Parts: sequence; C-alpha cells; structure tokens
Amino acid sequence: VPCRRGGSLRFDHKEDVLEAQVAPRAGDAAARSTTALRSLSGGEQAFSTLSLVLAMWQLSATPMRALDEFDKNMDSSFQAASLKLLFEIFRQQPGRQFLILTPLDYSSLFREAGVDERDAVIHRMPDVVRH
Repeated sequence: VPCRRGGSLRFDHKEDVLEAQVAPRAGDAAARSTTALRSLSGGEQAFSTLSLVLAMWQLSATPMRALDEFDKNMDSSFQAASLKLLFEIFRQQPGRQFLILTPLDYSSLFREAGVDERDAVIHRMPDVVRH
C-alpha cells in the first residue's frame, strides 16, 4: 500500500539496540529524516507505529487482526491517511476479520471511502459518564 513515507530499522544485537529511522515523506528531498523519533509530531509517531504494525502483519497468517486506538494523537489528515491504508488492506484481505477499537466516530469517513455497510459493522458505544 503506497503511502509516500519511508523508514528503516537497524538491529544491533551486540549492543542490544534498535535504531529506527523515519522519513515522513519518502522521495521528498526537502523532507527531514530522523532517528530521534521523539522529534516527530504525535501524529507522525502514531502513523509510523501504525506503518510498522501493518508491515509486520504481512508476516502473520492469523485470521483476525486488531488495533486499539491506532489514531491516538493523530490530526484529521493522519486519521484519513491511516483509514485509507487500512481500507486498502481490508479490501486486499477479504478472508480476514479486522477489529478496530477507537473512541472516535469514523462512520462518515467510512461512507466517504465507499466502505459498504455490509462489509464493515460499526458498533458505537456510549460515551463514558464521569461523576
């Protein structure tokens, strides 16, 4: 699934270190590339984490996949880009079930993306009332 972003992981087993490099806009010469993940915005960090999870899913043959609050700290543009990636994966893997947990209401984005209600069931839980 193309997303015009890039990155790499380097494992140093002797030093027991994992070094991650993220390029928020792969192919963009002006975009910064960083190994200091804390220097990324919250949305960039969340999107990078989601991208790593989606890449790891390719190595797993499980019939069900789940994500919990993948969209935490994402602004609306990262949320839309993330859902676009997820929808593409859902369509590519019709034999799998996907469970996405989020406190946000994405029903309008599902409709805009052309997701059929027969293919995606949204269970909206009531907001928590705090006393």
